Formats: sequence, structure tokens, C-alpha cells
Amino acid sequence: MGPWGLFAVSVVAYSVLPLAFGLARSPSRYLLTYAYVATILTIGGLIGGVHVIPLADGLTLNPGSIAYAALVASTMIATISANDIRVVRDVIRIVVVVDIIKVAVFWVTRRALVEGLPNPSGVPVDLFEVSLRVVAFGGVLIVGELFVLMVLLERAKRLDPERLLPVACVVGFVAVLCLDGVLFPLVIIPTSPELGSVIAGGVAAKLLLALAFAVPITLFLLLARDRVRAYGRTRLPLGQFLFAPRAELEAAFDEQARVLTETTEREARHVVASQVLADVPSGAQPEDLLERVLVAVRPVPGVRGEVGLRVIDGAVTIGSWGLSDRIEDGAVTAIYARRAQGQAVWIDELHEVGAVACVPVGEGPAYAVVELLVDRAAGDATLAELQTMRNELRVTIRPTVAELRRRWDERASMASVLESASLSVVFQPIVRLDDRSVVSWEGLSRFEPGVSVEGRFREAARLGVAVELDLLAARSILEAAADLPEAAPVAINLSPRTLGSPGLRDLLESAGRLVEVEITEHDPVRDYTTLLEQMAALDGFARLVVDDAGSGYASMQHILRLRPHAVKIDRALVSGIDGDRPRQVLVSGLLSLAEEIGATVIAEGVEREEEATVLRELGVPLAQGYLFGRPAPMASWLRPQAVDQPIT
Repeated sequence: MGPWGLFAVSVVAYSVLPLAFGLARSPSRYLLTYAYVATILTIGGLIGGVHVIPLADGLTLNPGSIAYAALVASTMIATISANDIRVVRDVIRIVVVVDIIKVAVFWVTRRALVEGLPNPSGVPVDLFEVSLRVVAFGGVLIVGELFVLMVLLERAKRLDPERLLPVACVVGFVAVLCLDGVLFPLVIIPTSPELGSVIAGGVAAKLLLALAFAVPITLFLLLARDRVRAYGRTRLPLGQFLFAPRAELEAAFDEQARVLTETTEREARHVVASQVLADVPSGAQPEDLLERVLVAVRPVPGVRGEVGLRVIDGAVTIGSWGLSDRIEDGAVTAIYARRAQGQAVWIDELHEVGAVACVPVGEGPAYAVVELLVDRAAGDATLAELQTMRNELRVTIRPTVAELRRRWDERASMASVLESASLSVVFQPIVRLDDRSVVSWEGLSRFEPGVSVEGRFREAARLGVAVELDLLAARSILEAAADLPEAAPVAINLSPRTLGSPGLRDLLESAGRLVEVEITEHDPVRDYTTLLEQMAALDGFARLVVDDAGSGYASMQHILRLRPHAVKIDRALVSGIDGDRPRQVLVSGLLSLAEEIGATVIAEGVEREEEATVLRELGVPLAQGYLFGRPAPMASWLRPQAVDQPIT
């Protein structure tokens, strides 16, 4: 094996164990690391100068230099892995103890040889003289250079631990070894005429060693990124490291560990909260956003039970959720409005719910107060905790609260529609295709000129007032249909959410006629069982019609799950059906399905006689469209009409 091969094998042999100990998680890794450090110190001291490895002209290495590089690398890896700078103190103690033993051995041996002890190997006495200086001053250099390395790492941790610390580990290691290449000759042979060439050779040798051992160090930094990040968060004054008693140092590290654990947990909660709050559909209602806020803040330490959010404008609650539903408005909101101006956390004893910690979030005329139910005995003892909590809550929910305020502002325009009932109603007849007699009417909402009906309802859904607008439209339609014969059913469009509204049953019961509730298939039905239970509760006043069959969420499964009394074929399938065989096949399929479930089929959007003829030939019994009459106010339709029996 050549010199370079021997050098490579030495570096690998010295690197395997420190790397294995650094990546291990067993508590025994500390004991193994210390045993390894003591071993290489002994090897370096005893055989450090016995032989050299000639790598090139003027470039030689001895086992002592390789052992020294391994010692520094092992110490740095062990310190980062344990996230405990006490490892360095323990290594320094080992260095001191081992060096004292070696100095004692060398001194005793030298004295024995000087006094005539037999020396059959002919070992020069001067060798022990030099070894004493090397061991003594070498130990001092090791301690000082380890301290310099720790200073570099601490500085990197304060500047940019995430990006600068890994670089500082490698660069600092290389710098310390090169520094040793300069200092060691200055200490050992300060008066030698060849000092300059020795220093140059020493620096070159130490640079080569540093680059070689930088490979396992870099490998450790890549494989143990989580430990490197944890070490980067730990701060310790180096003066305390050098001079503090062990108990004080342990207390400082325990505090560091506690802060680090709390920071890590807080960051983890923030990541989860951010995911919860970010994963919000674009059409989410304010209540949905508030529900996500509650999910996000419940894990925050200090939250004892329920959580509420109150959005206040001036001294008026403009939105509340959760715990806020149980807290009376009025005086409480006025108190909140006064206290929140200082953005301070406070605790109120509210008779309705108990002790409530209030954390104001946001600025401006409209702001939010997070209400957190705490133990009645908590009192002032929780204030420090709540102050910390306040900052976490502000970071967690501020973006969502801003979005909530924006949406409540947008609700103002919709509220004016609801309060003034500023919508009109038109009706369109549904007729039998065989004799064109009117069998029922569909009531439709209209807003001010230029305002899309679908757009207005989409806006109401986005702002969380879709149910209110649905009920307003239904009430207006049924009031306008009061002059129709009671035998004539009236169809109204409702979203699935509105079917669960408490006021719907009373509204339909007061209509005095059968109401056909059209559920558009553009609105997803998330819970079929609940919807059917809600319709069953309206039995005798209303029955179900599936609107827009064949578009959006319209599917055979949708119709099968709901089993409606009637199915309305979407205009997209009706338009041009007289010249389109595939459309005719689709309509025939819907007719077959309707027959199986006992539903009547109504064709929507019929505008031409040719379409009506084909639909009648296919077996569609009822139709609706411009061919039979455009939507118009009820006054336009109050003339003799052939009003027949309701759809069966």
C-alpha cells in the first residue's frame, strides 16, 4: 500500500466511529465517544512521531496529526448531535487527564533512563524531552482551538443558523486545523532556523487533513439536518461555558431545552394552523372560515375549553361564533370595544360561561376579539401565558380575520337587498305537450336591471346569506301566487342548505297550496340522507323536483339517491334535439329512469315547435319554455287558463 493509500485508509478508519456515534440515538453514544477520544489521544501521543507518511516533497503527515484532526472532527460532530456544548467541556477534561498521564509516563521514563535504567532498544533520552513539550503544549493548543471553533459556531448561529451554521462547521474546521499548522511549530521549535519551511509544510499538511475530514463532517451535516437545526436554535454565552459550575450550566441547558421545545411545538402548531386556514375553498362562507379559526387555535396552550371569535365594528358585534354565541351582546361588547383599544389581554368573569380570556386581534374600526374559556381559578396566574398566546394567535389568525372583515363589509350590500326586499317575481307556465294545457307554474326571481340572477345568488352564497336570500325569494313568489287557483302547484328554486332552515316549513304551510321544491343539480348535495329527512318533514306541503338534469352535478346516481317526484331536463339537452340523435337517446334514458322511480319528466327551454314535436314523440309529458310563454308578472297571466291537475 502506497503513502496515499495509507493516508486514505487512516482517514476512513478515524471517521467511521465518530460518524456512527453522531448519527446514533442511543444514550451510550456519549460513553463510546469519550472512550474513542481518549483512545486517539493516547495513540497520537504515544506513536505520533514514531513514523511519517511521505505524500510529496515537503509534505509529510504523522499519526499524531491525523489523530488530532480526528479529535476535533469527533468533538464537533458529537456536540452538534447531542445539542449539548457540555460535550466540549467533557472532551477538554479528557484531554487534560490523558495529557497528565502521558506527561507523567514520559517524565518517569526519562528520569529512569538518565539514572542508568537499562535501555536495550537504544531509545534516545532526548526523544522524551521533546515528547514532554509536544504533549504539554499540544494539549493547551487543543483546548484553545476547540474554544475558537465553538466561538465560530456560536457566531454563525446568531447570524443565520439555518444557512450559515453548516458552512461554518466545515469552514471553521478547516480554519482551526490550518491555525494549528502555524501555532504548533511556533510553540515547539520557536528558534529553529527552519521554522518558516516547517510552518509551510505544517499548514499544507493540516489543510490536506482538513479537506479529507471535511467529507465525513459534510456527510453528517446532510444526514442529521434535524439535529443541526436544533443545535442552531441553542444559545449559550461562552464565558458561562468556560467558568460556570456544572449545576449552573445544566440549569442553563435545561432552560434552553424548554425554550427550544416550546418554540418547536409553537412552530408545529403554526404549520398545522396555516394548513387548516389555507385549505379553504374559494367560495367558503364566513362561518366556514370561523370554524377553521377555531380548529387552528384550540391546540394553543392556555385554551382551557371552548373558543369564540367576536368581530366588532365600533361598539357593535357584526359577527360572532363559537363561545361568543353564549355571551350576551350589548354591555359586554361595549366593554370589549373600550378595552381592545390598548390591544392588551384581559380576563372577564362572565356569568353566562365563567372566566373568559379575551385576546384582541387586528386594528382599525373593525377588529376581532378571540374569547377563550379558562379555569375559574386561573385568574392572574394565566396572564403571562396568555400574553405569549396573544402573539401566537395574532400570527395564526390575522390573515383569516382580515378576510372575515372584508366579507362582512361585502355583506352590507346584500343586507340592503334583504332588508328592502328589492326583488321582483315573474312566473312561467309548465304545460302538457299533448294539449298545451297549463298544469303548474314556476316562480322566478328578478333583480334590478343589469343584475344577473345567478350572479346575485352566487354572491349571497359567498357572503353566507344564501339561505336568507332563498327564503326572501320563496316568500315573494308565494305571496305573488296568492291569486292562482289553489289546485295549481307553484315551483320554487331552493338550495340544499335552505331545506334545513327553521322558517321554511312555516312559510310553505302558509302558502295554502302544494309547493314543488326544485333542487338545482348545480348545487352539490353533500348529505342525501339529511336532505331526504328534511323533505320528509315538509310532506304535505312540498315535494321534490330535480332541476337541470343532465348538467353539473346532474347524474343518474344523483337522481336515484333523491328519488324526486319530477325531473326537469336541462335546456342544454333540449336545444336542437330535433336534429340530434344522441340527445334523443339521452332523453330516452332519462325517461326510462324516471319511469323506474315513478317520476314525471319535464323538458326545459323548449323554444321551437320541432323540439316540442320530437319531445312528445319520445314520450316527454310536460314542457316549459319560450314556446309556451316567457316569464312574466302574475298580472299578465291572470286571464282564463286551462289549469289542470298537479304533476303526478
